[in-house]
Amino acid sequence: MEKIKIVLIEDREEFTGQVKTYFSAKEDYQLNACFPSIEEAFRSPKLNGADILLLDIGLPGISGISAIPELLMRNPELKIIMLTVFEDDRNLFAALKNGAVGYLLKGDCFIHLEQALFQVRNGGTLFSPFMAQKILRHFNRRFLLKTKLTKQEKNVLRMLGEGLTKKEIAEKLVLSYHTIDAHIKNMYRKLQVNSNVQAVKKANDEHLI
Repeated sequence: MEKIKIVLIEDREEFTGQVKTYFSAKEDYQLNACFPSIEEAFRSPKLNGADILLLDIGLPGISGISAIPELLMRNPELKIIMLTVFEDDRNLFAALKNGAVGYLLKGDCFIHLEQALFQVRNGGTLFSPFMAQKILRHFNRRFLLKTKLTKQEKNVLRMLGEGLTKKEIAEKLVLSYHTIDAHIKNMYRKLQVNSNVQAVKKANDEHLI
Protein backbone atom coordinates (compact mmCIF):
# COMPACT_ATOMS: atom_id res chain seq x y z
CA MET A 1 0.00 0.00 0.00
CA GLU A 2 1.40 3.41 -1.02
CA LYS A 3 2.11 5.74 1.86
CA ILE A 4 0.24 9.01 2.26
CA LYS A 5 2.63 11.84 1.39
CA ILE A 6 2.87 14.60 4.00
CA VAL A 7 4.49 18.03 3.65
CA LEU A 8 5.10 20.44 6.52
CA ILE A 9 5.49 24.22 6.26
CA GLU A 10 6.77 25.47 9.62
CA ASP A 11 9.48 27.97 10.50
CA ARG A 12 10.32 26.78 14.03
CA GLU A 13 13.07 24.17 13.90
CA GLU A 14 12.16 22.70 17.28
CA PHE A 15 8.58 21.99 16.25
CA THR A 16 9.72 20.68 12.85
CA GLY A 17 11.94 18.22 14.69
CA GLN A 18 8.97 17.03 16.75
CA VAL A 19 6.93 16.46 13.59
CA LYS A 20 9.79 14.50 12.01
CA THR A 21 10.02 12.30 15.10
CA TYR A 22 6.26 11.76 15.07
CA PHE A 23 6.20 10.54 11.46
CA SER A 24 9.32 8.42 11.77
CA ALA A 25 7.19 5.91 13.69
CA LYS A 26 4.22 5.94 11.27
CA GLU A 27 3.94 3.17 8.68
CA ASP A 28 1.06 4.66 6.66
CA TYR A 29 2.51 8.14 6.28
CA GLN A 30 5.67 9.54 4.74
CA LEU A 31 6.95 13.02 5.60
CA ASN A 32 8.16 14.03 2.14
CA ALA A 33 9.46 17.53 2.87
CA CYS A 34 9.65 20.32 5.44
CA PHE A 35 9.81 23.97 4.44
CA PRO A 36 10.38 27.06 6.63
CA SER A 37 8.28 29.36 4.41
CA ILE A 38 5.58 29.40 1.75
CA GLU A 39 7.99 30.95 -0.73
CA GLU A 40 10.45 28.08 -0.39
CA ALA A 41 7.67 25.50 -0.61
CA PHE A 42 6.41 27.04 -3.86
CA ARG A 43 9.83 26.46 -5.41
CA SER A 44 9.73 22.70 -4.74
CA PRO A 45 7.97 20.03 -6.85
CA LYS A 46 7.44 18.00 -3.66
CA LEU A 47 4.65 20.37 -2.67
CA ASN A 48 2.54 19.47 -5.71
CA GLY A 49 2.95 15.75 -4.99
CA ALA A 50 1.69 15.98 -1.41
CA ASP A 51 -1.57 14.41 -0.21
CA ILE A 52 -1.77 16.31 3.08
CA LEU A 53 -0.15 19.62 4.05
CA LEU A 54 0.50 20.57 7.66
CA LEU A 55 0.58 24.35 7.61
CA ASP A 56 1.62 26.96 10.17
CA ILE A 57 -0.06 30.39 10.17
CA GLY A 58 2.63 32.72 11.51
CA LEU A 59 5.28 32.25 8.85
CA PRO A 60 7.93 34.70 7.62
CA GLY A 61 6.78 36.30 4.38
CA ILE A 62 3.43 35.00 3.13
CA SER A 63 1.20 33.80 5.98
CA GLY A 64 -0.21 30.30 5.99
CA ILE A 65 -3.81 31.47 5.71
CA SER A 66 -3.08 33.85 2.82
CA ALA A 67 -1.34 31.04 0.92
CA ILE A 68 -4.18 28.52 1.07
CA PRO A 69 -6.00 29.59 -2.16
CA GLU A 70 -2.75 29.44 -4.16
CA LEU A 71 -1.81 26.09 -2.60
CA LEU A 72 -5.17 24.62 -3.58
CA MET A 73 -4.99 26.12 -7.05
CA ARG A 74 -1.65 24.34 -7.58
CA ASN A 75 -2.92 21.09 -6.08
CA PRO A 76 -6.75 20.92 -5.88
CA GLU A 77 -6.65 17.50 -4.18
CA LEU A 78 -4.43 18.75 -1.35
CA LYS A 79 -5.86 18.46 2.18
CA ILE A 80 -4.65 21.27 4.44
CA ILE A 81 -4.47 20.97 8.23
CA MET A 82 -3.44 24.07 10.15
CA LEU A 83 -0.97 23.49 13.02
CA THR A 84 -0.87 26.73 14.98
CA VAL A 85 -0.74 28.52 18.32
CA PHE A 86 -3.50 30.95 17.28
CA GLU A 87 -6.74 30.32 19.20
CA ASP A 88 -8.73 33.34 17.98
CA ASP A 89 -11.91 33.15 15.92
CA ARG A 90 -10.57 35.38 13.16
CA ASN A 91 -7.73 33.05 12.17
CA LEU A 92 -9.87 29.94 12.61
CA PHE A 93 -12.67 31.07 10.31
CA ALA A 94 -10.31 32.69 7.82
CA ALA A 95 -8.47 29.37 7.46
CA LEU A 96 -11.72 27.45 6.99
CA LYS A 97 -13.06 30.02 4.54
CA ASN A 98 -9.90 29.75 2.46
CA GLY A 99 -10.12 25.95 2.30
CA ALA A 100 -8.38 24.33 5.29
CA VAL A 101 -10.02 21.09 6.46
CA GLY A 102 -8.44 20.84 9.91
CA TYR A 103 -7.24 23.21 12.63
CA LEU A 104 -5.07 21.81 15.43
CA LEU A 105 -3.43 23.77 18.21
CA LYS A 106 0.26 22.95 18.55
CA GLY A 107 -0.11 22.46 22.28
CA ASP A 108 -2.18 19.29 21.83
CA CYS A 109 -1.75 18.52 18.13
CA PHE A 110 0.12 15.22 18.56
CA ILE A 111 -2.79 13.87 20.62
CA HIS A 112 -5.24 14.52 17.77
CA LEU A 113 -3.02 14.38 14.68
CA GLU A 114 -3.49 10.69 13.86
CA GLN A 115 -7.27 11.07 13.95
CA ALA A 116 -7.06 14.28 11.91
CA LEU A 117 -4.95 12.58 9.24
CA PHE A 118 -7.40 9.68 9.05
CA GLN A 119 -10.41 11.98 8.86
CA VAL A 120 -9.11 14.31 6.16
CA ARG A 121 -7.75 11.53 3.96
CA ASN A 122 -11.30 10.11 3.97
CA GLY A 123 -12.95 13.42 3.15
CA GLY A 124 -13.69 14.61 6.68
CA THR A 125 -12.48 17.41 8.93
CA LEU A 126 -11.03 17.60 12.43
CA PHE A 127 -10.25 20.34 14.92
CA SER A 128 -8.66 20.58 18.34
CA PRO A 129 -11.51 20.26 20.89
CA PHE A 130 -11.13 23.89 21.98
CA MET A 131 -11.47 25.12 18.37
CA ALA A 132 -14.37 22.73 17.69
CA GLN A 133 -16.22 24.32 20.61
CA LYS A 134 -15.65 27.75 19.06
CA ILE A 135 -17.18 26.58 15.79
CA LEU A 136 -20.16 25.04 17.59
CA ARG A 137 -20.75 28.22 19.62
CA HIS A 138 -20.54 30.30 16.45
CA PHE A 139 -23.24 28.31 14.65
CA ASN A 140 -25.38 28.00 17.76
CA ARG A 141 -25.23 31.78 18.18
CA ARG A 142 -26.14 32.29 14.54
CA PHE A 143 -29.10 29.92 14.90
CA LEU A 144 -30.30 31.70 18.03
CA LEU A 145 -30.08 35.09 16.36
CA LYS A 146 -32.08 33.78 13.40
CA THR A 147 -34.81 32.49 15.67
CA LYS A 148 -34.86 35.67 17.80
CA LEU A 149 -35.44 38.01 14.88
CA THR A 150 -39.07 38.19 13.81
CA LYS A 151 -40.09 37.91 10.16
CA GLN A 152 -40.87 41.63 10.08
CA GLU A 153 -37.51 42.52 11.66
CA LYS A 154 -35.73 40.43 9.02
CA ASN A 155 -37.66 42.29 6.32
CA VAL A 156 -36.63 45.63 7.79
CA LEU A 157 -33.02 44.47 8.11
CA ARG A 158 -32.98 43.32 4.50
CA MET A 159 -34.29 46.70 3.34
CA LEU A 160 -31.70 48.53 5.44
CA GLY A 161 -29.12 46.44 3.63
CA GLU A 162 -30.55 47.65 0.33
CA GLY A 163 -29.98 51.24 1.47
CA LEU A 164 -33.57 52.24 2.18
CA THR A 165 -34.31 54.86 4.85
CA LYS A 166 -36.75 54.32 7.73
CA LYS A 167 -39.34 56.43 5.92
CA GLU A 168 -38.96 54.43 2.69
CA ILE A 169 -39.21 51.13 4.60
CA ALA A 170 -42.36 52.35 6.37
CA GLU A 171 -43.96 53.25 3.03
CA LYS A 172 -42.97 49.95 1.45
CA LEU A 173 -44.30 47.84 4.35
CA VAL A 174 -47.33 50.12 4.87
CA LEU A 175 -46.37 50.70 8.49
CA SER A 176 -45.82 53.84 10.53
CA TYR A 177 -42.40 55.44 10.85
CA HIS A 178 -42.51 54.83 14.62
CA THR A 179 -43.22 51.11 14.10
CA ILE A 180 -40.15 50.77 11.84
CA ASP A 181 -38.10 52.73 14.36
CA ALA A 182 -39.21 50.31 17.10
CA HIS A 183 -38.29 47.29 14.95
CA ILE A 184 -34.84 48.72 14.36
CA LYS A 185 -34.27 49.43 18.06
CA ASN A 186 -35.30 45.84 18.87
CA MET A 187 -32.84 44.53 16.27
CA TYR A 188 -30.05 46.66 17.73
CA ARG A 189 -30.72 45.10 21.13
CA LYS A 190 -30.86 41.53 19.81
CA LEU A 191 -27.80 41.90 17.58
CA GLN A 192 -25.92 43.96 20.20
CA VAL A 193 -25.08 46.75 17.74
CA ASN A 194 -25.53 50.54 17.73
CA SER A 195 -26.09 51.50 14.09
CA ASN A 196 -27.70 50.42 10.83
CA VAL A 197 -24.28 49.75 9.32
CA GLN A 198 -23.29 47.48 12.20
CA ALA A 199 -26.65 45.71 12.09
CA VAL A 200 -26.42 44.99 8.36
CA LYS A 201 -22.78 43.88 8.64
CA LYS A 202 -23.53 41.49 11.50
CA ALA A 203 -26.56 40.13 9.67
CA ASN A 204 -24.45 39.47 6.59
CA ASP A 205 -21.60 37.95 8.61
CA GLU A 206 -24.02 35.68 10.46
CA HIS A 207 -26.05 34.92 7.27
CA LEU A 208 -29.23 36.19 8.92
CA ILE A 209 -30.52 37.79 5.70
